[in-house]
Amino acid sequence: MHASLVLRRRLVACAWAVFAGLGPSSVVLAAPLAEYGYRCAEGRGFDVAYVSGGGAGSALVTMPGGTRVLPQVPAASGVRYADGAWTLAGRGLVASLDGPPGGPAPFRDCAAAVRRTVDTVTGLRFDWPTRWSDARVATFATEGDPGPLGAPVRYDFVYQPDDTAAPRAVLVSVIAYPRATWAALSAADRAKAGSEAATNASTVFVVGLPAQNPYPARSEDGRRFAALAPGRDEMLVALAASAPPGGAAAQAPPAQRTEPPPSTQRAGPPPSAQRTTPSPQETLRAQPPAGPMSSGPSEANTAGAAAAGVLPLRCSGNEPSWNLQLGADGSGAFARLASSGTRTAKLQGALTRVDWLPPGHAVWRGRSGNDIVWVATLRAERCPDTMSDGVDGAWRVLLSTPRDEVLVGCCRAEAR
Repeated sequence: MHASLVLRRRLVACAWAVFAGLGPSSVVLAAPLAEYGYRCAEGRGFDVAYVSGGGAGSALVTMPGGTRVLPQVPAASGVRYADGAWTLAGRGLVASLDGPPGGPAPFRDCAAAVRRTVDTVTGLRFDWPTRWSDARVATFATEGDPGPLGAPVRYDFVYQPDDTAAPRAVLVSVIAYPRATWAALSAADRAKAGSEAATNASTVFVVGLPAQNPYPARSEDGRRFAALAPGRDEMLVALAASAPPGGAAAQAPPAQRTEPPPSTQRAGPPPSAQRTTPSPQETLRAQPPAGPMSSGPSEANTAGAAAAGVLPLRCSGNEPSWNLQLGADGSGAFARLASSGTRTAKLQGALTRVDWLPPGHAVWRGRSGNDIVWVATLRAERCPDTMSDGVDGAWRVLLSTPRDEVLVGCCRAEAR
């Protein structure tokens, strides 16, 4: 048989095997990096991939001008990464980034606004839909059989029901083909395994969507799956960052997947949660990834959305007695009872929902007339207020004031 025909048959077989498991020699990879996009009050921003390894972790910080790897260092509170020139400090969902003296202006009052899955080998940069959360969607990566032109890598984004015994189902698969492999597949005059969505210098990204909802239409899982499943147009937007502006003019050789150095070791589930087969339909439930909320980073989209469905809110606490009214437009009115009278402040701000972090969070940032920043971190949970009218709040809140104090209380919805 002619060698080129043998090659074509192998490639076509590989294409058909991609969605079925990538072949008998496929290798389960560590989970891809989870990256956060921080957006700051002055309109600037930076991206951070939190990486875990043996011992202390590190942070891959991408900012205007380049990328730096910052090792984790001890912190009195929150998390801290520093290399002697740059320092990244975070608490909750808020972070700051400071450079060397005489360098760029510091990044201050920054909140996590985007969550994406990143693979530095293939160039994947996949922005999660804002309605996804780590509680509902797990990520798995599998490398296929190494062919003569390179091995494809499949990323499965898997829906996770509440019932750990219930079957998991793939919401969407993204396959990263070496460009030469995809070109040979296209020339084979056979149906392609998926739909081409983005390309870069070395890789073609192909999207595979489920043919149907695997759960009964009227079941809770059926409704959730339908709500979370993305469409093709949405995937084109989500993968846009994987293709550099202007496309890839030159074809680089397929990237080689080598073990990264310890400072950039990929984060992934602990060994007890690693898959033993390529199928994402197994009974192991993915471990919830850690992120900027944890004391040590591991893996971590945020639903960087507006305040729809959250504001207006009335927040209050006791000992000391205080309250914060948040309007539908994000404005705030603070009042605190003190021995010398009532202290008040009028604030202008905005709220960002962070639905990916269970059980649901939000961050409100406001400024007073003298440009001092106030930050309220809200967590969606029942919050009893024993000293008010007996109506429980729907959010627990930590309010950071300009006096470097943290006030604790509850928030409940106000009539619109």
